Amino acid sequence: MSDNKIVMRSKAVLSIIAFLAAFGISVAVTPRQSNLTVAPFVKKGCAQTETARKITALLSRDLENGRVRNEKIESFKSYDISRRAYLVNFVIATDQYADDSASIDDSDLPQDFKTAWREHMRAWKNQSDLLNEYAFVSRKRGGNDSDEEIGFPQKQYSEQDKEISATWYKVLRVARSYDAYVPPEAY
Repeated sequence: MSDNKIVMRSKAVLSIIAFLAAFGISVAVTPRQSNLTVAPFVKKGCAQTETARKITALLSRDLENGRVRNEKIESFKSYDISRRAYLVNFVIATDQYADDSASIDDSDLPQDFKTAWREHMRAWKNQSDLLNEYAFVSRKRGGNDSDEEIGFPQKQYSEQDKEISATWYKVLRVARSYDAYVPPEAY
């Protein structure tokens, strides 16, 4: 092999090594983002408007409320508790989420966003009311642990879940129309 080819191959190998070293160093020194971080207000491609930032803040707060609710519900599963106790804790966590998210101030947001948001909160309130009613009726019947004996309204609950999803996606569509940042975990 000629000296020229050896030099060219050496340069290519050294270039690859330099690139990998630089990439490794950049990965090592780049700070990690925690899952608990509230969604950033500024994302590439998002408008820098006050409305976009306010909608993003509302969405971030709601997602945090939902994360807390889900963690509470998951933690109940780790305890050896009766279906009754699980139900009561599930109802409490759902009530708390619905109350916390409904209390987020939307007064200075655009009307179409407020309408979509309030429809979504009404859907959560309806499900919370259904769960409370079910828990109350089942307590009056003596606290049985069987859904068949208590008569859990599965069909109504499923319909309300669909309504919650539909209203949530409407909230996200309207939010995006204002260039608000919608975090991936919102979907």
